[in-house]
Amino acid sequence: MGDRLIWLIRQNRQHLHPIRQGKRIVRKLLTQWKWVTSKHYREAIGRLRTSQAAYQQTEPLYSNRAILLIAEASIPQCLKYRVQQRQDCLAELGVPSTWIPWQNTEACLRALQTHSAVIFYRTPLFASVKELVRESRRLGLPIIWEVDDLIFDAAVLRATPTLQDLDRHTFRGLIKGADLYRRALKAADAGLASTTCLAGAMAEAGSFPVHVVHNSLDGHTLELAEQILRARASNNDGLTRIVYGSGSNTHNHDFKQASPALLELLGAYPNLRLRLIGELQLDREFDHFADQIERFKPRDYAGYLALLAECQINLAPLEHGSFNDCKSNIKWLEASALGI
Repeated sequence: MGDRLIWLIRQNRQHLHPIRQGKRIVRKLLTQWKWVTSKHYREAIGRLRTSQAAYQQTEPLYSNRAILLIAEASIPQCLKYRVQQRQDCLAELGVPSTWIPWQNTEACLRALQTHSAVIFYRTPLFASVKELVRESRRLGLPIIWEVDDLIFDAAVLRATPTLQDLDRHTFRGLIKGADLYRRALKAADAGLASTTCLAGAMAEAGSFPVHVVHNSLDGHTLELAEQILRARASNNDGLTRIVYGSGSNTHNHDFKQASPALLELLGAYPNLRLRLIGELQLDREFDHFADQIERFKPRDYAGYLALLAECQINLAPLEHGSFNDCKSNIKWLEASALGI
């Protein structure tokens, strides 16, 4: 206090009469003292100290670079290629990670407190996800939004014939969901995509950098393929099989791109078999070759690869269009792992 008084006198002595100068200094000191001892000041200092303590407690967590993946887990192949493989990549870099379904809001909120960045994979911006985004912002975490399909552009979805085979209720839900996905994308700081084409569409919609992380062959897939290939060597019935795996009921138009050639081949080669795995509607012309068509219901991943490995040719036709241009190369990877 004494030092403050001396400083004020020195600052003002050439301008004021000593008595007036003294009164003004006293008024300044009293005003400052009243403010410093006020309730609002004490509360502000208390909040500052609390925030500082909280930061000091969480600071070591940021140095660990732990990554949280908040993900949609209902599609098995998406979970494998975009969540589990992401964790494998991070582990190779020495970065710990955790993944939690986005529907488990409480678990996600708790996990956000102990991670240094968050990746939202294929999440729509429902109220619960919006809450997770707000908490991520409050904690200062970088937010990355990841996707492997062009599901955030309603105009493209409406113009995609492949999707128009869906029932009306499902199709309307898809169009409505596009806006929610787009909002989630725009709430992020950066993006991850499975293809270059998809990355371009994301960057245009989000106005932020988007990085491409391609689907890849992971250790689990290669191990399964090796086991299956050893068994395949002793299982040859002399037939030639063309296989098509349909991951959902939206691939009817895609398959039609190959239908004319397949019908011609089935007619020309009696020892040729067409193997279909999953949901698919065939044109009536295929009824003539019913005894050359093998149908299988969807299997788990190991079972799917085993069915694939019994074939010689793997089909991956796609109808031309913006939606399919963004598709990734999963069918190529699986076929190459099995040498077909």
